[in-house]
Amino acid sequence: MRNIRKRAGLFWAVLSFVTALAIIGCGGGGGDASGTLSPEELEVATVIDGFAAAIRSEDAAMTQSFLDSNLRYRRVGTVIDEVGAGLFVARLNTFFAAARVTDFQMANVGINMLSENMAQSRVTLNLAYTDNSDNTRPALIENIELVFERPPGGAWGVLEFGSVSGRSAFPPEL
Repeated sequence: MRNIRKRAGLFWAVLSFVTALAIIGCGGGGGDASGTLSPEELEVATVIDGFAAAIRSEDAAMTQSFLDSNLRYRRVGTVIDEVGAGLFVARLNTFFAAARVTDFQMANVGINMLSENMAQSRVTLNLAYTDNSDNTRPALIENIELVFERPPGGAWGVLEFGSVSGRSAFPPEL
């Protein structure tokens, strides 16, 4: 009699698990959320992809095309935010002159539309690079918060750049 009760209990436990799995799904799919993003979220994701591609190709001018001219940059070692895309690009040019980017990724992208023309995103920034002597430098991995703005009739641009915890070390100083 005990064996039958154990088997019945096991049967109901397995049936409950399978039923719950069928109801809530298993979450597979590889993480591609493009089918569920709004058109505005897709536009912001495209800016993130373009920004990352410009860094990988070490193209500061292309990187600047993804930045709002009034960029607020929360930089490690500064007390107040640096304002202006030009300052960020100058730091980027200094970095590109002293290093070679071997990989740059912005992964785990989450986009939150704040309004029709404002969006916020959190990403994991991962930079692999060498110095000019081909010495591999420690990877820079940060959780970054980006705020985007789209002026009326204009394109999305990064308005704020900084670490989720405050200030970013990107681009590194060598």
